[in-house]
Amino acid sequence: MLSIFDWVITSFGLALIITQSKIFKSFRERIRLSSTFLGDLVRCIMCTGFWIGIALSLLFDLGPNIHLIRIKPIRIFADGFATSGIVWIIYVVLYRYFQDPAPEEKD
Repeated sequence: MLSIFDWVITSFGLALIITQSKIFKSFRERIRLSSTFLGDLVRCIMCTGFWIGIALSLLFDLGPNIHLIRIKPIRIFADGFATSGIVWIIYVVLYRYFQDPAPEEKD
């Protein structure tokens, strides 16, 4: 079973890669051109963190509320909210003290 530390690192890493990395830049552009809503979603670290939290909870039973909430649908959404919050907090701390952790290139 993975620890809370593993969940934090996995969640933040995935959210940062999807929303900020050069690897996913063309993917984000294609999504943005096909749908404004989804384009905004994959560029927002909090939004992406929420869906990553839901996916980790749903697919791998990985999240901070695994032992706290017994009702699975409620736990899945609680994990999504918790993931969104922790990803945002880490991102803000990195941005505050180290500037933007992964700035996008200007075209």
